[in-house]
Amino acid sequence: VSTNIVPTGDPDPDSSGKRPVGVVVDGEVRRGFPTPSGKLEFFSKTLAEWGWRDQAIPNYVKSHIHPDMLESNQMVLISTFRLPVQIHTRSANSKWLDEIAHTNPVWINPIDAERLSIKETDLIRVNSEIGYFVAKPWITQGIRPGVVACSHHMGRWKFSDATNSLTMRRVELDSEGLSDIYFRSHLQAVFSSDPDTS
Repeated sequence: VSTNIVPTGDPDPDSSGKRPVGVVVDGEVRRGFPTPSGKLEFFSKTLAEWGWRDQAIPNYVKSHIHPDMLESNQMVLISTFRLPVQIHTRSANSKWLDEIAHTNPVWINPIDAERLSIKETDLIRVNSEIGYFVAKPWITQGIRPGVVACSHHMGRWKFSDATNSLTMRRVELDSEGLSDIYFRSHLQAVFSSDPDTS
């Protein structure tokens, strides 16, 4: 049975040199947690010893996008969620998936849309610390007020010669003494005779 835990090594021995190998729960010996005591620890001796005493006891850390930290015209942007019918930067090259989800709108709650006078026929500009993008809004109850979201699947356009370089270009395969090495052979964009794709 595989467990999703990181081992911490053997616990420190007691004064007689004995190390615990488990914990007793209701008279029954159990394996326990991967902590020095074998128990779920409220206070982390390890974090305290490493100089993180303020993190040694679980507490709430206010995020940089907490509503109290935002200016009145700012909202939280979720730019990392994915739609189940999109495939990261290859979405623009998959005509069948594009028929299902052929736009990439900014999700916005009706309360915020009304406050900002946004209609679904508008184009809106979303600014962040690293740049901006323009998209149509999708006014939906599917997102909380104060939050906007835009999926990250509609392609990568910054470097035209690197877009989908392995997945959408021809490659030369060299199997002489090399394993899983691909060489790009044609750097032009991929064209299709299919009228739905080009």
